[in-house]
Amino acid sequence: MKPFYALLANGLTTALAGPTGAVDWWPVPRFDGPTIFSRLLDHHAGGYLSLEPEGYTTVTQRYRPEGLFLETHFECPGGFATITTGLEVGRNALWLTANSTVPLVLTCRPSFDYGVVRPSFVPLPHGMRFINPVGPGQAALIIQGPAELMSRMDQWRCGPGRLTVVFRVLMEAKPDWRWLSAPVPTDADRIWAKSSAFWALPTAAQDTEEPIRRSLLIIKGLTFRPTGAPVAAATTSLPEAPGESRQWDYRYVWVRDSAYSGESLLLTGNVVEAKRTSFLPRSTGGIPDAALLTLPLYGFVSVHNPYFINTLKIIESTLVDNGLVYRYRADDLGKARFPFLLVGFWYARVLLRQGRHEEAQHVIERHLAQATPLGLYGEHADEQTGTVRGNFPQLFSHSALVTTLMEQKFLAQGRPLPEYALLTATKLMG
Repeated sequence: MKPFYALLANGLTTALAGPTGAVDWWPVPRFDGPTIFSRLLDHHAGGYLSLEPEGYTTVTQRYRPEGLFLETHFECPGGFATITTGLEVGRNALWLTANSTVPLVLTCRPSFDYGVVRPSFVPLPHGMRFINPVGPGQAALIIQGPAELMSRMDQWRCGPGRLTVVFRVLMEAKPDWRWLSAPVPTDADRIWAKSSAFWALPTAAQDTEEPIRRSLLIIKGLTFRPTGAPVAAATTSLPEAPGESRQWDYRYVWVRDSAYSGESLLLTGNVVEAKRTSFLPRSTGGIPDAALLTLPLYGFVSVHNPYFINTLKIIESTLVDNGLVYRYRADDLGKARFPFLLVGFWYARVLLRQGRHEEAQHVIERHLAQATPLGLYGEHADEQTGTVRGNFPQLFSHSALVTTLMEQKFLAQGRPLPEYALLTATKLMG
């Protein structure tokens, strides 16, 4: 897959940072809030924040071990630059720390309400204040380190050396200006260190494969910490096919997706986090939305039931394409363009239960190959271009990956499958 966006999260909302670390998406103050950066949807008016060299030869990225903090490393003709970007846990503050032997260009171009409202600018001694001129909302950019304002009001030349940048946002009518303008510490790397406890995985999950550990972090990142509610995805309006009609706002709690999330957490021993989704029994009354492949997964029929076997043969002949699976070929919105990752993981789980382990392994490998270089999954897979399709990252894709790999592990160890994990979750939370 092509490089795509990295997820940043803080228990309240998420941001997306691109292949050079530029933040192109950030709704505030919550997942479902209006954006202050939305270049992801509107390249001209959406707004973004970036810190990078003027020229570089290569760029590589990884998540730091402390959590969902993105490290971007640039190799340049005159040296290097390493920049870490992340959201402060529990506060709407975006932090960047840099160690660079070359000059950097910092661009901070916020745009309120999905790019509709341009801010007013108020210079600060070490940064800039941004004010929404037609409604509540203020932000402040504070720079700690060598920096000078360039010809534009939203660009600075920074470094070389060590640099810390924080961009704080408040959406209240009377924001706490003391917090917005608070000085930035020189040892800002402690922001990443002190957040490590928030991102810690349960003991049972620490020795699992990297795709499972990464997916568990993404599930945590997509969870609204005050209520324990997982949102379906971090974004809105990313279509299955550009220019067509299949697009939704996924930044809300879908009972179906949340149920799958709770199941995957239980299978990895994370009972505490699963119990935090305690709203589920009060909205479901049992197990929310299921395609036909889920019938044997949750006890409705046996995988060896002759009627289900015939159903599966039809699915395999019409919807399975070299290990990837379409949810359907067409509906009232038109033709389905790309395989649906959630359904493909369901298919692998059915194959495992039928003892078709080599076929299941092929399906699993085909789906693992759809990850971005940072290990994230969208809603759909576009094999032709290697591009993520649909909203991103998608909660149910990561939940289904965890569940599938854990069930494969149980079978390999000769352990019985927890056939009714969702029912167990409901009892725990009841």
